[in-house]
Amino acid sequence: MGKAEVGSTKYLSNKMKQKGLTRLRWFCQICEKACRDENAFKMHCQSESHTRRALSVGQNIKQVTDDYSRAFQQEFISLLKTSHGEKEIHANKFYQEVIAKKDHVHLNATRLNGLGGRRRRGGWIWRGRGKKS
Repeated sequence: MGKAEVGSTKYLSNKMKQKGLTRLRWFCQICEKACRDENAFKMHCQSESHTRRALSVGQNIKQVTDDYSRAFQQEFISLLKTSHGEKEIHANKFYQEVIAKKDHVHLNATRLNGLGGRRRRGGWIWRGRGKKS
């Protein structure tokens, strides 16, 4: 089997696999498992281990979602305070810093609809104290 050509889909897929990071779109927060594509995610969701965990979470889904939300907010605010002090930063740029950590809680696993903050011309802006600006 030969190597994939540079720039091809297979080449890019292999490079992404080597990095260890995958798209957030295919991540199961319950199992903390990242999948490379839709098919892998579908197969994971049909697995016995995922089904077992989903049933246990399903009994107290509100509590689990609240725990994820609380953990995300605490992680977000503490990282914001420590890394940026009182400087302003675009929320999306900062969110990219948050999700760069491999063990972070994903925003789509929380009850939050978005990052909040106040809209400015260039994007969402956050201040380091954890307060919206």
